[in-house]
Amino acid sequence: MAENLPQQRSINLGTEEGILSVLRDEAIAAENIAVDQALADTLNFTPISVQAVILFLNGVRQTQGVGADYTMGGANNRTITWLAATGTAVDMLVTDSVDVNYGTDA
Repeated sequence: MAENLPQQRSINLGTEEGILSVLRDEAIAAENIAVDQALADTLNFTPISVQAVILFLNGVRQTQGVGADYTMGGANNRTITWLAATGTAVDMLVTDSVDVNYGTDA
């Protein structure tokens, strides 16, 4: 099913301070999730911080943080954990659309 995902898009913001040089937009493969679970698909690049990650489920912005919709973690904060059991996230279906916007420094 991954072949149906749109390609990753990026915009070079060209900051001199090195704080944020690229804004990334990635489609992540959705899964059937009704519990707290890490998504199998991870971000392609390391975000500059967990606060630089914005996730949309079916076009609706989700809230990040413990007890909310999702958290970021794993190696270099590239893993998304969906919080359908302990958080406020709805159950995710494989037919859902998951898009992630985030900033990177390269």
